[in-house]
Amino acid sequence: MKKPLLGIAVFPLVLLAGCGGPSVEDATQQFCQSLGDLEQALSKGAALTADSTVKETEEVQKAVIKAMDGLDKAGGQVQKARLDDVRAAAKALNDSIDSVKGKDTLAEAQAKIAPNIEAFRAARQQVYQDVQCK
Repeated sequence: MKKPLLGIAVFPLVLLAGCGGPSVEDATQQFCQSLGDLEQALSKGAALTADSTVKETEEVQKAVIKAMDGLDKAGGQVQKARLDDVRAAAKALNDSIDSVKGKDTLAEAQAKIAPNIEAFRAARQQVYQDVQCK
C-alpha cells in the first residue's frame, strides 16, 4: 500500500493549520458589518456641501480610512475562516490515513479513508465556488 506517499502529500496541508478563529458565519457577519460601516462613512462624504469645512472633510477621510481598515481585517478573517474548513478536512484525512494499520485489508483502508477524501474535496470545492475560480 502507498500509505506513506499519501500521508506525505497531505501532511504539508495539515502543517498550515493555525489557531482557530471565528467561524465562516461569524467572519462573514463581521465583514458585512464592516461594509455597512464603510457605507456610513461614504454617506457622510456624500453629504458634504460647498459650505462644509475642511475639518468636516478631514473627519470624513478619517472615517473612510477607519472603515476600510476594518473591512480589510474582516475580509482577511473571512478568508482565514474558509481555509480553516479546508485545513480541518486535511487533518481529518491525514488522521484517517494514520489510522490504517499494516494488517488492514485494502477494503478496510479504503473504508477509513474514503469518507475523509470526500469531505476534503467538498471543503475544497466550497472554497473554489466561494472564490468563483474559473
